[in-house]
Amino acid sequence: MLDWQPGKPPTLPSWLPGKLASLSIVHIDPDRGFSGYGHWFDEFSGSGPWMFDDIIKSMASDPAGPKVDLRMDLIKNLNPTVVLFTDYRANLPKITRRVSAP
Repeated sequence: MLDWQPGKPPTLPSWLPGKLASLSIVHIDPDRGFSGYGHWFDEFSGSGPWMFDDIIKSMASDPAGPKVDLRMDLIKNLNPTVVLFTDYRANLPKITRRVSAP
């Protein structure tokens, strides 16, 4: 489902908080991941093959739908670099954990 891509180490984004508990930067192929999710959806939804594609097509073409082509309007515009981080806050209870992803 995910196709991990090689990539040069990026410069850390300026919007990252100063103290981090963890940081992961990965390079993926969003289009391939979207297609892979479609196969997974078809298999586990119980709706039969090609249901995911039918839903995506109807979102773009149904007169009462949102008129959004998810693959062209969203997925094709995603950056292949994904930054995941957990920020660090002092004096929080041990069970507290905040995770954020752009």
